[in-house]
Amino acid sequence: MPRAVPPQVRPRQTWPERRTQSGQTATGVPTVAAQAGKPPKRRSRVFGFSADVGMPDGANLGLVVAPFDWARLTGAAGTNSAALGYRGGLSLIPMGWGPSFTFEVGHCDIAANNSLLKAFFKVPKWVAPYVQQLGYTYANGHLGFDYAWGGLTIFLHGGVSYLMATLRSPEPVVITDAGTNTNTLVTITRDGDVRAYTLSAKLGLVYLFGGP
Repeated sequence: MPRAVPPQVRPRQTWPERRTQSGQTATGVPTVAAQAGKPPKRRSRVFGFSADVGMPDGANLGLVVAPFDWARLTGAAGTNSAALGYRGGLSLIPMGWGPSFTFEVGHCDIAANNSLLKAFFKVPKWVAPYVQQLGYTYANGHLGFDYAWGGLTIFLHGGVSYLMATLRSPEPVVITDAGTNTNTLVTITRDGDVRAYTLSAKLGLVYLFGGP
């Protein structure tokens, strides 16, 4: 009995996929070459604003530029409750949130001393009458924690500030001699310069709202 011969199956002929000018196949799937040349996705949150309160900075509002997730540049202006001031700084956040390192330099103009400044800039009792006006330049070195939630970051920073203060006494100071019950007027015509280190801290927020 003759054996049946299995039919021969010819291999199916395949044709190269058609590619469009955009680098895609006819089915709409990007080619490997097109995927390799695709530019990386750019960050959408680069610019924003900040608000913070503390000492010696006072209360400030500022503009923020965040070129990277781990770095922020801030320029701010505000008041220490007695005079206007301004500040610039750099914050480094290695993980994008969490521990942070901040370096800032600012200045507050000379103005009449008030209760808030007296509470922060404590001086001996006998010196207090001569500190009638106060202005200062400061440099902050702070460690902190930044909690990020979307475009909003809440932070608490604290550390050390170096102060370069100017003390002014435009009004005469009355000194009473208890023994003779006489008064003496003392006038100081030159400004006093003070250099000091002090503890400092501030609480604030940053909101990044857009970018290229």
